[in-house]
Amino acid sequence: MTTKTDIRRHIHDQRQELTPNWVRPRSDRIQQRLLALDEWSTARLICCYLAAPTEVQTGWIIDDCRQAGKQVWVPAFRPTRERYEWTRLARADALTTGRHHIPEPEQPDWNRPGVVDIVITPGLAFDSYGGRIGHGGGHYDRLLARAALRTALKVGLAFVFQIRDHVPTLAHDIGMDIIVTEYAVIRCR
Repeated sequence: MTTKTDIRRHIHDQRQELTPNWVRPRSDRIQQRLLALDEWSTARLICCYLAAPTEVQTGWIIDDCRQAGKQVWVPAFRPTRERYEWTRLARADALTTGRHHIPEPEQPDWNRPGVVDIVITPGLAFDSYGGRIGHGGGHYDRLLARAALRTALKVGLAFVFQIRDHVPTLAHDIGMDIIVTEYAVIRCR
């Protein structure tokens, strides 16, 4: 399987088989590894996705941010602009199921984040060179391209079955600096 379409289809099919009892403990290990990174302790402003049921979950990460006084920004779909944008996640924010069945704040705050220290990124497949394949809409690549995120440490979260020897990338694809799985922290080459 060498095309993005083939890889997307294969990983999507595998993720459809995942149960909460499979996802939860592996997500917990991945989140523990992320929270143990040296870069995490000094980060103050974090952008992080809110996970769909078969993605690596991010609840512990968001809880840790809140407990440590870190700002958390999450993507939400902005209908007036027909695209995803970052919105600050406040402790009291109620969540709703947004576009593509992705959780997002019910009442988004459309301000822009300051300079981001770490951006935590979902994906369907990654490789050790930092290559990432998303769902195909380019939504996250557009979010990653924002000026506030240019110098941010880009961290992909993935189950080990999502790691490939090589994923095809294009010039506009934004690579990861680190990928965290349930078994390893991969510092991309």
